[in-house]
Amino acid sequence: MLEINQIYCGNNLDLIKQLDNNCIDLTVTSPPYDNLRTYNGFEWDFEGLAKECARVLKQDGVLVFLDTRIPMWAKADGWKLKGTIGFNQSTQHRTRTITILEKSR
Repeated sequence: MLEINQIYCGNNLDLIKQLDNNCIDLTVTSPPYDNLRTYNGFEWDFEGLAKECARVLKQDGVLVFLDTRIPMWAKADGWKLKGTIGFNQSTQHRTRTITILEKSR
């Protein structure tokens, strides 16, 4: 079991599995964008993490991630689109969108 108000360094999928069901109100994350960046060979299992987020989020909990698409797993796992926030950066990057998903009842 993880303690409240502590910082943990480790694999996010391993750490989240130590949390109780329905104990989190909000999760904010920024997934890797396709193959635009390399992460020293590290691969991120976002679908696995999303399933764990659904498990630990309280009823009507919210998952916020920096991505423009609503992935297929979100539709298949019953997430509801709560909203999006779009913004332009002052760099050469394209417009970014924050997608907000709500855990279905």
